[in-house]
Amino acid sequence: MGKKKLVLGATGFVGSAVMRELLKDGNEVKVVLRKSSNTSNIDPYDVERVFADMTDTDSMKKALAGCDTLYITAAYFAHWTPTPKKLYEVNVGGTKATLQAALEMGTEKVVYTSTNNTLARTAHRRWMKTKTLINGILTMTIPSRNIWRKWKHINMAQEACRLSL
Repeated sequence: MGKKKLVLGATGFVGSAVMRELLKDGNEVKVVLRKSSNTSNIDPYDVERVFADMTDTDSMKKALAGCDTLYITAAYFAHWTPTPKKLYEVNVGGTKATLQAALEMGTEKVVYTSTNNTLARTAHRRWMKTKTLINGILTMTIPSRNIWRKWKHINMAQEACRLSL
């Protein structure tokens, strides 16, 4: 069996589903936690737990030790917040710091997930996407002509994060 798979965001809905599928496929899984994490989604499972902060490259490098694959399913999610700065710090800055850690640790594969909030209807009210094969990796591009209301900082932060990949 290969190295461990690291799941960032495993305490959440999508992350815990990814973790369960990895375990079902026979993988060894390590999950990233925060001190304040509600661990009810992972408590029944035999996974290694590590405390780290996605905005801190050094703590993510420690979390990535012994792992060949990183699944990023974590984000600061809010439809509205009095302090949208945190959305950008975590969702954009945190993703960049985490990707930098993966690069420095020689992580073989990174799987990035996001929410439907990064996508919006185009002016023509239909989804438009282009699939491209880049270096053997299938990517999906959504046009940046999205219609957002000014107060939808979660959309803008996640789009900025997606574009930084």
